[in-house]
Amino acid sequence: MGKMLLIFSLLAFVLILVPFTSLFWVLCGKLYKIPNLTFSRALKIIIVTTIVSLIFNFLDLVLERSGAGHIFIHFFISIAGIATVVWVMKKGFATTLFKTIALYISTIGLALCLALFIKSYMIQAFRVPAESMAETIRIGDHILVHKFLYGSGAPGSGDIVVFAYPEDPSKTYLKRIVGVGGETVEIKNKNVLINGKQINEPYVIHKDERVLSADISTRDNMALVKIPEDAFFVMGDHRDNSHDSRFWGFVQRDAVAGKAFIIYWSQDKTRDQSGSDVRWNRIGNAL
Repeated sequence: MGKMLLIFSLLAFVLILVPFTSLFWVLCGKLYKIPNLTFSRALKIIIVTTIVSLIFNFLDLVLERSGAGHIFIHFFISIAGIATVVWVMKKGFATTLFKTIALYISTIGLALCLALFIKSYMIQAFRVPAESMAETIRIGDHILVHKFLYGSGAPGSGDIVVFAYPEDPSKTYLKRIVGVGGETVEIKNKNVLINGKQINEPYVIHKDERVLSADISTRDNMALVKIPEDAFFVMGDHRDNSHDSRFWGFVQRDAVAGKAFIIYWSQDKTRDQSGSDVRWNRIGNAL
């Protein structure tokens, strides 16, 4: 399922690329009066800027949004833009300084717009800093979140979603949806009951053999509650070590950013060693 979503995203992006190419062609070829700028040549320029945009998004995540990382990324895009303009000039598409500058600005602007479009509306990457979703998702896993999927329709039970933490929206949480609006949820001795029936959760792990009563904590025993419409009850797969809806309540639909669907990178940084181990067997795993 995760790989199918990735293919769908790429196809959708290609379909979006065509109108972008047409717009670029019209703006540069008509507005700037650049000679010999055919549609096929404009398409080549768009492909270059698209690759730059994808690299922008990838580096933005690998460098974990650090200040130095952003400086490097913007510098990289500028160099790529200059290289694109040089390539265009060698092809004889631009003959004056004004046209060269105009094409340079258009190329860089388009690359940044495409990068922002991908991050805002299609796919964004996240790094997992905690073990509340172990063993499904481990510390050091880097995942892709599919935003386009929830443009229409709604998340469902079993989906692993990224959302704004209700008690502090500046923080981003990653949990699994257990129940949706209109359903009832109850926890008895670590077992989750939805609408009165125990659900099958093969991905759940328990590392604490103790069963806490409801008087002590809602971790293992929680009274029946009804989930409000347009809201979700979420829990981590590591049930004994997850801060989730059992403690702070429901997640509203508009707080959900998207669905996690694939692990694109995984590196074990928990060991006390000089280097970090890449977990190759986890890369590409669908969620």
